[in-house]
Amino acid sequence: MAEAEVASKKAELVEVDLTLDRAGRRPGPGPDPIPAAPSTLADFRDAVELMEVQLQGKQADLRQAESKVGFARRQFERIKALADRGAVEARLPDEAGANLRIAEGEADRKKADVLEFEVRLKQSRRRAEAEEARLRREVDRAKADLDRTEQMHKMMIIGERPLQAARDRYDDLMFQLDPKHAPAHPAASQKAGAVTGPGLAVKLAGPGTRQAGETNEYKLSVGNLGTAPAEKVQVAVTLPPEGGRLVALPDRASFIKESRKLLWTLDRIEPGQTVDLAFAYLTGTPGLYRATAEATSGDLRADDAMTTEVTPTP
Repeated sequence: MAEAEVASKKAELVEVDLTLDRAGRRPGPGPDPIPAAPSTLADFRDAVELMEVQLQGKQADLRQAESKVGFARRQFERIKALADRGAVEARLPDEAGANLRIAEGEADRKKADVLEFEVRLKQSRRRAEAEEARLRREVDRAKADLDRTEQMHKMMIIGERPLQAARDRYDDLMFQLDPKHAPAHPAASQKAGAVTGPGLAVKLAGPGTRQAGETNEYKLSVGNLGTAPAEKVQVAVTLPPEGGRLVALPDRASFIKESRKLLWTLDRIEPGQTVDLAFAYLTGTPGLYRATAEATSGDLRADDAMTTEVTPTP
């Protein structure tokens, strides 16, 4: 009778493997989270950041699987001890052992998935580092070209336009290297005090981790980095698709339930001004909760995103 039960459990193990294959949860190349052809350093950095968040989710899955292994092992040891004393049926240790092997197999697969993903993350980081090194070399060349151009301009060999072109190229490369870089050489129209237009910036901040049932408190900042007012700024936050709900409707906001969008309209943001908004979201089921924010004004657009890892409640 015991041999028949073991054979049955082995068949269950095979079925578990097939189910995992169909669900796409077995380790393998899988979809590449890195964009097919990153074109800027920001793209490479965003790809690495996304993979780091995904790795955190895989590590959380592994911890949960290892916890199940611990529980199954303790259960097996208790049942085996009882069986040795004749307190339970002889077939029960075989069933508990089969359950333990199922849990161990799942944990092994998740561990392999984590290890493979860590290798891919290291490769992505190296790509980002290589792109940064390449961009730094371009910046050095642009700086040398700018120095030569400025010298020729002082000697009145060239006019203002080639000088401004060299300055613009240097500032553009520096901005790619560091988005916080402020142009060291503003255009002539800016020097004269002419208005060049508004420029939007968005920053969405929230907790990196939470337990299921806890509240995510988000802070949203919308700023104008330009030289002219931004009019009729539309701000939209798309709430996480995972189980959860908005705690309360913030002041001056509206909510579209079907698209899970939280909306504000800001009449005017002055140059250099930042408007701070806030909202709270109650988490439900465990998982990765990703919220996105976008601000638009005419043709202007800026966005940001925030991902929170929600773990099971102990």
